[in-house]
Amino acid sequence: MVAIKAHAVERFVGRPAPGITAFLVYGPDRGLVSERCGDLLSQFAKSPDDPFSVSILDEADIAKSAEPLIEELNTIAFGADRRTVFVRSGSGAAPATLAQAVSAPREGILVVEAGDLKPGSAARKAFENAKNAAALPCYSDGPAALGALIDTSLATFQQSISAEARKDLMARLGADRLASRAEIEKLVLYAGKGASITASDVEEATADASELDLGALVDAVFEGSVKAAEQSLERCLNSGTAPAQILAATIRHVLRLHQASAAVGTGMTPERAISSLAPPVYFRRKDSHIHQMRRWSEPLLRRALALLTEAETDGRLGPTPEASTSRVLLRLALMPKSGRH
Repeated sequence: MVAIKAHAVERFVGRPAPGITAFLVYGPDRGLVSERCGDLLSQFAKSPDDPFSVSILDEADIAKSAEPLIEELNTIAFGADRRTVFVRSGSGAAPATLAQAVSAPREGILVVEAGDLKPGSAARKAFENAKNAAALPCYSDGPAALGALIDTSLATFQQSISAEARKDLMARLGADRLASRAEIEKLVLYAGKGASITASDVEEATADASELDLGALVDAVFEGSVKAAEQSLERCLNSGTAPAQILAATIRHVLRLHQASAAVGTGMTPERAISSLAPPVYFRRKDSHIHQMRRWSEPLLRRALALLTEAETDGRLGPTPEASTSRVLLRLALMPKSGRH
C-alpha cells in the first residue's frame, strides 16, 4: 500500500480501506498521533482496555524478536472477530521486528504508534511497501483543521465567536492536537452554553495566571512605570515564576517591539505595526504597546536586548538571579527617561 497523504489520513482512519490490517501512525504532532491511534483502535475493538481482544506492547517487548508480536497477532480473540495489537510509542527503534511482523501471515490487526520518522526509516518503508499495511503521517494542524476543531466544539455548546477572538484563539493553537483540544475545551467551558465568545474570553480562558502577570510586568517596565513594575515583579516571584522565565518573556517582548519598530520604518503606522504581530497582541494590551513604541527607539531596543542577554548570563552564573533580574528591569524602566543608550 502506498503511503497515505497527510490531508487524507482523517478520512482514511474513519473508513480504513478493506484488506488493510497493519497501521503505522507517525509524525511530529504526538497528540494527533495518539488521537489517530485511538480512532483506529475504536474501529476494530469494542474497548481498547479489553485484554481478551486487545494486546498492548511496548517497544521493549519486540526489540529483540518479532515472535511475541507475531504470536499476539495470531492469538484468538474473545468477544471480537480478531485480536487487535497496539504497539505503544514505537519510534522505529525496532524496525526489523516491525518489518517481520508486517510481512508475516497474521490474523489480527496491528496498530503502531510512532514518533517523527524520517522518509528513509525502515519502519516506514516496511508499512509503505506491504500490500496490506498503511503508513499514516500526522503533522501539526493547519488553519483549516484548527478552524474545524473550533467550529465542532462551538456547535456542541451552541456558541459563536467574534472574528478577533477566533484569530487570537487560532494563534494559540496548532503545535499539538491534544493540546489544541484542551485549550478549546477550556474556552468553551469557561464561556458557557450559548455564549458569544469575545477576545477577552479567549485571553482569560487560555492564559494562565503566570502569563497574565508576566504581561503586566513587561508592559509596566517598557511604559516606564517603576512602581507598577516592582509590584508585578514581586507578584511573579512570589507565585513561583523563575527569574529565567521572566527574562525570557522580557526578551521576547523586546524582539516583538523591535519587529514592530522595523515595520514602522517601512511606512506603517504604530497601530498597524502592532496589529501585524503574530501571535496577535491581546486587545487590552494594544494601547500599551503603541505607547511603548513611541518611547523606545530601535537603538534603545537593541541596548535593552544586550542588557537582558547579559542579565541572563549573570543569572545562570551568579548566586542571586532574582537580584540580577530586578536590577536590569529597573534599569530598563528608567532608560528612555534617562536618555542613555
